[in-house]
Order: sequence, then structure tokens, then C-alpha cells
Amino acid sequence: MEFKRSQLTQFAKDCAYGLSRMMDGICMAEEISHSKIGNAFKNEIDEKTLTEISKRFAKYTKDTSTFDVETGDVQDFSNIICQIIDCCEKNNWFDNQ
Repeated sequence: MEFKRSQLTQFAKDCAYGLSRMMDGICMAEEISHSKIGNAFKNEIDEKTLTEISKRFAKYTKDTSTFDVETGDVQDFSNIICQIIDCCEKNNWFDNQ
């Protein structure tokens, strides 16, 4: 397939941005999961605490909290990023920064 250079550049930028946001989310998820309250959730948090957290969550979250993620799209993105990173490492392009 043939692509314009500008399309390739934009796709690379989008992938870099997406990876950065995904890593931010992963780091935040790790912090949340390992926190005192996160551990309480893993051990079945009581209904009163869940209700109080949920009220606060509804106050701070945006409309995105109700969307349904297509896990296939997330996996596809992950596969794309892995292929790009493997190619960069193979060509030592990260070492030149």
C-alpha cells in the first residue's frame, strides 16, 4: 500500500501520543490497585464505602465513564505499538535520541 509521508507522520505521532496516554493510564491503574482503598476493593469493600466512593467518582468523572471499550481495538493498538517498538529497537533508533 502507498501512503503519503504526511499520513505516515501523523500515524506515528498518533501512536506515540496513544502510547504515552496508555502508559499514564497503566501507571495510574497500578497506583490505584496497590493503594489501601484499592486493596480493600480486592477484598470485597463494604457497601457504605463503595457508595461514598461512587458518589465522589460521579462528581469528578466525565462522560467517558459510561463508554464500552472494544478490547479488540485495544489489543490491535498494542500489537501495532509492539511492532513499531521492535522495529525501532532492531534499527537502534532509540539510541540516537
